[in-house]
Amino acid sequence: MNNNFCSIDLKEDYTFKYVFGKDAPLNRCALKSLIEDFTGFTVNNLHVLSPELKCGSAFEKNTFFDIYAKFNEGDAIDLEMQMINKKDIFHPRSLFYLSKILNAQLTSGDDYSNLKKCIVLLFLNFKIHYDKKLVHDFGIFDEDGTPYSEEKRYVHIITVELPKIAKVNPITDQEKWAYVLKYFGDKTKADLINQLMNEKEGIYMALDAANKISQNELEWFNEWKKEQARLEEGSFEAGVKTKIQYEAREEGLEEGHKEGRKEQLDSLIRNAYTKGKSLELIKEMFEVDDEYIQSVINK
Repeated sequence: MNNNFCSIDLKEDYTFKYVFGKDAPLNRCALKSLIEDFTGFTVNNLHVLSPELKCGSAFEKNTFFDIYAKFNEGDAIDLEMQMINKKDIFHPRSLFYLSKILNAQLTSGDDYSNLKKCIVLLFLNFKIHYDKKLVHDFGIFDEDGTPYSEEKRYVHIITVELPKIAKVNPITDQEKWAYVLKYFGDKTKADLINQLMNEKEGIYMALDAANKISQNELEWFNEWKKEQARLEEGSFEAGVKTKIQYEAREEGLEEGHKEGRKEQLDSLIRNAYTKGKSLELIKEMFEVDDEYIQSVINK
């Protein structure tokens, strides 16, 4: 890979999911390195899965992860990039996502002993703790710190507060990753990022994957962000959130507003299809399945 600095923000929803969620060898290697460095687990047999967990009934809440994967013998992980701290929903949503991963582990007739590790790994572009610690790993413990299970720890909610890397000289693998995620695309940080890229293979692969995003895709993504910002003005911070339909639900908007968000989503999908974008790209950008896309196109 050449060392031309790539003007891509890895914190953006589309680029984060493209680099670490694309089902291709280079991207899986980058994802493997990222997971290992922030969880401490050795990762083998990594499989990137559909980010949607289907509801069991019409009354259940839909769930779309940024990146959903399984590794080893069935350990499951959800990786999320969060740009804005919506304090009233951040913690409950993280717990909800964890509960959905746990629930998806077993099916009818499975023994409870088959339950595997479930991890929610959150990269945050804001601070939620007042300490200087970059990474927190939360589990189930009593007030004295005794773990719920002495034999096996089943759940992890891991937070990575990217702003805390600002005054840190990145030395550890976690610090190196945090620095790249926070500042990739900032040309004033290019020299250090290129240095980190050459020091750590996983970062090299991630940035190589980022450089493979075509200029056409970037231009279309930027157009889409501008259109979304126009449509979302007054409801969300402009151009930041990309889960239009589902974030609207989480914000607790009235049913009429939800329907409006759906109409906006459908309009964006039709616009992308009319411009010749592939179904795979549309699915990835808007987090919808083939059936939903066809229903919009055929209206």
